Amino acid sequence: MKLNLYNLYWCSQNPLPIYEMARMALDDAESGWTEVDGPKTELAQSVQELLIEKARMLDDYFSTVIDSDGNLCSLPLLLGVSQCYTQICR
Repeated sequence: MKLNLYNLYWCSQNPLPIYEMARMALDDAESGWTEVDGPKTELAQSVQELLIEKARMLDDYFSTVIDSDGNLCSLPLLLGVSQCYTQICR
């Protein structure tokens, strides 16, 4: 029996802004960020730009959709996204 995992993903009705998520992660003390790493705003912008640049590959390989505005639109359900925030689409 072959399981088709490609269709097991969620799509957010309200896409999540990558820049804001990166900033929140950098603000967390557990991130290990220090001033030597550079300004948080620049790091968050770099994260967003990199993920936008790699969006097609992320969708092809991981069913992770990132739009051209830098929003996270979907993730595979295998990552444990809570069902209360998910819906099956596509």
